Amino acid sequence: MDTTKSHGFFLATFLVLMFLGELTEACKCKQITLKDACCTHDFVMRTQFTGVKQDPASPSYMNINIFSIQPVQVFKGPKLVKNARVLYSPESQSHCGYLHRGRLIGEEYLISGSVVENRLQIKLCDFARRWDKVSDKQKVDLKSVVDKNCSTICAKL
Repeated sequence: MDTTKSHGFFLATFLVLMFLGELTEACKCKQITLKDACCTHDFVMRTQFTGVKQDPASPSYMNINIFSIQPVQVFKGPKLVKNARVLYSPESQSHCGYLHRGRLIGEEYLISGSVVENRLQIKLCDFARRWDKVSDKQKVDLKSVVDKNCSTICAKL
């Protein structure tokens, strides 16, 4: 029996499994709290998702989704957040893309994200919760810190 063939097979199998393991571990994150989102993210807002389409300008190796939104209330963020009508996110969860689990019309969400090159981005590890699932205390705390800086938000939550 030729042992080099069996060793080659096992080596190839090992390398494939290692590569697949890396792909499945591409985006891992712990569940973020609202306080973490308010203290570390560029924006926090209450919004309604109204649609989604693929960005035709996205690179072939990473499709980008464009979520249409209607902001209801901005709790943190630069002025451009108040007038935002779209959010960008990688389409694939392996690229940490946000997966919208609710209906695209009719439900409000509390979300956080980042601003990159004047574009609002939301990813898998960002905060996203249906507004009706946010606690009454958190709603009161958020409403009391509108238009204030992050340190005020962090102290309240």
